[in-house]
Amino acid sequence: MANKLNYDAKTILNIKFSPAQKGYNSLEVDETFDKIISDYLATASTIDELVQENAKQLAKNDELKKQIQTLSFELTSLKKKFDSLKQASSINGDNYELIQKISAYERVLYRKGINPKKALSDPDNC
Repeated sequence: MANKLNYDAKTILNIKFSPAQKGYNSLEVDETFDKIISDYLATASTIDELVQENAKQLAKNDELKKQIQTLSFELTSLKKKFDSLKQASSINGDNYELIQKISAYERVLYRKGINPKKALSDPDNC
């Protein structure tokens, strides 16, 4: 805590006043101080709970920062893989067009009674 309190619960409980002729009713003073002590204890308990909760949240925050860093590295890696797949798919797109053309030529050859597989293995006897 940044500021030091003048009184804590124990100090308040042990305060002694010197008697005076026209003083206050000591029972009322004691009851008031008992309430103040109760408030101090509740406040101190709340502060302790908040400090503990803050520590938990800071630890969770650190964990989430690590997860973000890991996910960022994974994202970068996946972007690189995606870019390489994009480049490969454009090559595969060209190959796909070639395969379609070859398939069309094979159909024409089959219609003409020529087996393309035999033509490739033995072009003189097709």
